[in-house]
Amino acid sequence: MREKEDLRIRKTKATLYKSYIELISSKNKEQIKISDICKKANINRSTFYDHFKDKESLATSLLQSIEEDIKDEFNKITKTEELNDYLLKIIKRAKKIIQENAIIKKLLKSNPTLIHQMFSNIIKEIIIKELKNEYTNIPIESYALFYSEGLTSLLLNQDNNVIELEGFKSILPNKK
Repeated sequence: MREKEDLRIRKTKATLYKSYIELISSKNKEQIKISDICKKANINRSTFYDHFKDKESLATSLLQSIEEDIKDEFNKITKTEELNDYLLKIIKRAKKIIQENAIIKKLLKSNPTLIHQMFSNIIKEIIIKELKNEYTNIPIESYALFYSEGLTSLLLNQDNNVIELEGFKSILPNKK
């Protein structure tokens, strides 16, 4: 659960996030300077430094915020007895998030590996949590990594014709 932040702080951070996203959409991340972010956000550098140590901490904070939002969305999904049914719901919600979230769309264009890693880690956590100590022939971490990486690769495939969402169910792990 998130800590309550002062409304002014949230607004300032949101403005900085938005400015950073807009800049990263048009420039290489290494080319972006803190002064560029501040100018775009129409804030002073000192205000930036009140909230972030550097642009990397801004990017990390932005990703953590996005990840929390995604986890919140996934937590709204009703768990089912069958893991593959539950994961199919997760994949469908993830697909919807990717299609509708402008920030994720921009980050996916500028840094697809970052978004892949984020979704893969979230899905991996879900698989580990849901399988708990269920029997598999391989260590649960490896099992979860295998499925989360594969599902995320299919999910983020730009062609989106690799497999229909309902087709995911046949390749999802299930409790024995």
